[in-house]
Amino acid sequence: MRSIIFFIIIIISALLIGALASYPLYMLVSLFTEARFHKLVSHTTLLSGLLLSLFYLKLCGVSFKDAFCTGIKRQNVWRDIVVSFSAGALILIAVESCLLSLAIHQPDPVITYQWTVLLTIMIKSLLSGLVVALIEETIFRGALLGGLARQTNVITALIISALIYAAVHFIKYPAPAADVDIAWFTGLEMLSHAFPRFADATIIDAFTTLFTLGLLLGLIRLRSGNIIQCIGLHAGIVTILKMAAYLTNYHPGKPYDFLVNAYSSQLGYLATACLSLAIILYYIFFMKNKMLHQAHR
Repeated sequence: MRSIIFFIIIIISALLIGALASYPLYMLVSLFTEARFHKLVSHTTLLSGLLLSLFYLKLCGVSFKDAFCTGIKRQNVWRDIVVSFSAGALILIAVESCLLSLAIHQPDPVITYQWTVLLTIMIKSLLSGLVVALIEETIFRGALLGGLARQTNVITALIISALIYAAVHFIKYPAPAADVDIAWFTGLEMLSHAFPRFADATIIDAFTTLFTLGLLLGLIRLRSGNIIQCIGLHAGIVTILKMAAYLTNYHPGKPYDFLVNAYSSQLGYLATACLSLAIILYYIFFMKNKMLHQAHR
């Protein structure tokens, strides 16, 4: 229970620090280019969450090695990243293929399918996938799950980390009005309006998808003892998700539209089903075999 309270304090602190630190960052960035303040608040909050999560590990008495590096063999790192990245990409390719076959997603007619355009999209998506995966896996599967697993039982740690991982995706900062003067407390004012989506029933299917993904990544972390494969799988998923967002458009009103979320069409019950199947297969072919092997030793 103490570790859960610690992490709640960490989340609140990250939100407050991110809201306050966004103003000086905004002033700095504005010297060179036009900046969108609500985006900067999200970035500073994520960065403060990353730094505070490392402090959380210390509070829980978990070493950096125990949280991130247990069982890593240097000669296998790149192999693990490539294999797990490919697995994550295949999951999202399966989801996107279903969406295209059901005409829920359709190719974007504006995109020119030249190799330079496709290469640019691929590089942008890959970089985004790697950055998102590295930061989120460090926070949620490294710090949070690593700390909770030390303080509570494994099932509780797995479920709580997946719930928090899903929940933070629905904290959205609204863009300030055009006539608002950005100041030190503008971020805090925006923070007070960042939670209305939690009262919206339409997020249930998207929340379920993210929760299921959190469970899959958590199982991988618990089995491997480190976050290398989590980073790879997560990066593969986000990369294909970003590429699909560039290359396709959502067309609502189809017969099977209930399978996707109305606002995030790559999330929903179809994606949850694919991720649930991945969890079942991972348990059967990896976790169950490992437990049986340990039982016979």
